[in-house]
Amino acid sequence: MIDVAQGHLFGTIFEAILYGIYFTLFVICMFVFDNKRPTNQVVKYTVLAMFIVSTAHIGGTIASLQAGFFTVRPETPEQYFNSKALPLNLANKSLYGTNMVLGDALMIYRLWIIYRRSWLVILLPILLTTATGTLIAVTIWEFSMLVPGQTAFALKVKAIAPALFSVPLVTNLVITGLIIWRIKQAHNTSKFVANRKLDALYRRLITNTIESCAIYPFVLAVTLILYCRNDNGQDILTGSMAQVVSIVPTLMWLQHRLGQGALGNVGEDRDLPPPVSEKTIEFTPNTDLRSTNLDTIGTGNSTDIEATADSDKVEHLVLGHAQ
Repeated sequence: MIDVAQGHLFGTIFEAILYGIYFTLFVICMFVFDNKRPTNQVVKYTVLAMFIVSTAHIGGTIASLQAGFFTVRPETPEQYFNSKALPLNLANKSLYGTNMVLGDALMIYRLWIIYRRSWLVILLPILLTTATGTLIAVTIWEFSMLVPGQTAFALKVKAIAPALFSVPLVTNLVITGLIIWRIKQAHNTSKFVANRKLDALYRRLITNTIESCAIYPFVLAVTLILYCRNDNGQDILTGSMAQVVSIVPTLMWLQHRLGQGALGNVGEDRDLPPPVSEKTIEFTPNTDLRSTNLDTIGTGNSTDIEATADSDKVEHLVLGHAQ
């Protein structure tokens, strides 16, 4: 079992690696892709805010590492990093707590969009995210009340901390499950269209959602296990949580931008059958979704038109274009 100083050292290295990955993804999303297609401003500026918080957190982590190993004397690094009530430590915890709430809020927003602005669907995730924010505030307060000699495993902290990892874990599993269910519903209703590209896009969308959303819950689950075992290895993951939670929406947005080119070519499949006159779902980004439901049917006169309508539906399900 590693000691607390080693946990912070390895955690800083791990966070620096994750920040490098995150920075690359963020730059690609913001500057490489053209902005000719509409971009959801809520998503864009929330991702930007999370990047700012993540950057501040890695700066605070490096400052904490420098203080613990090179500045504080005669204290040892172990004594410094076990002093959880230090202002720098509390500031870092506040930053990654902020990103946890922002990340969950962004996922809830996406859920709200793809469920056609249904407040009932997002009620439970909102309550869970509110609970997460409350637990973060209480945990930081309890850390600030610790006296020298008490660690992150002090009884009054340990009574709260497991819930701090469990509630976001449940929140993300619930949101991911609801998103996948909605995509599968849309996929099933689009099967009127004999278009292999559309079918592949829906399957890819489900796969991308699972891959993107699985990262954060996995880290939370491992952190919870380590913390319950009083293992300082949890410092490796809690320190990098600000980067992990930021990577998820950025990765999803990147997949969204990458998928737009494919969506634009859906109606150009040369292997499509001759025009048909079957009813298909129409679900365009600019539709007032509150006045429609999943069973809204429109009549198409050609497979190309149907494919375009369904490609709009796929595009809407990725992150939404509500302004």
